[in-house]
Amino acid sequence: MELLVVIAIIALLLAILTPSLRRVKDLAMSASCLARTHSLSLGYANWLANNKGKALGYSHTQNTMYWDWPDELAPFVQGTDITFCPKVTQNTGSQLVVGADCLMGGQNYAWRHKPPNAVRTYRGSFGLNEWLLCYETDTWATWQDPGRTMYFKTFASVVQPSQTPLLGDACWYGGWPKDVDQLPTSTAKAYGQPATTFEWPWSGSANNLERWCVDRHNTMVNMALADGGSRPVRLSDLWGLKWNMTFNTNLVRPAYP
Repeated sequence: MELLVVIAIIALLLAILTPSLRRVKDLAMSASCLARTHSLSLGYANWLANNKGKALGYSHTQNTMYWDWPDELAPFVQGTDITFCPKVTQNTGSQLVVGADCLMGGQNYAWRHKPPNAVRTYRGSFGLNEWLLCYETDTWATWQDPGRTMYFKTFASVVQPSQTPLLGDACWYGGWPKDVDQLPTSTAKAYGQPATTFEWPWSGSANNLERWCVDRHNTMVNMALADGGSRPVRLSDLWGLKWNMTFNTNLVRPAYP
């Protein structure tokens, strides 16, 4: 009888403590993700210093059509799996976007991208703000911004570095957010359902900001900013960041929690 009482007490304690332990583990992984985000930011600063302050550009690497920033930053960032948030598995889902090796990620899935003519296939869970690319070598510059008024062109052009995203949690390796971008058509999709349910926009200029709307950290994503700092940002505040030169942060933003 006493043994049954002891077992019942242990079971009760486990039932009480398990949610708390899960929360502690979740917070620890989010903190580790933020530290990794900051490491990427420092790596980018080192890359800039090594390239006379000139930002990344599509034609910088050996890939002739599309490029991947992880390959560029890897030599300047310590540690392995630098492009993965610890809360994200390295296995992609199955939402094919373009080509046999290009898959969107999500809350718990990494994206996968293999540029044409490239040898390597890249995987990760962070996305780069591509308005900070060197637009002179960006082959998509005139497509995304025909008047070239939205690109920062140089880091010296960033007038609000503490509010300008460099990179952060995302379902794709980057994009060109605009202030007119809208909410995902499915609220569940925005909160990171398995990638098989996604209809993420991967091409064109439609809703690029949606790529950062993944609920990885209790309605937040970790963002590295142009001033070298890193912090969690609520999904509702993504529209309040200065993603490009003409981004209007005073527009009425989508009603995320």
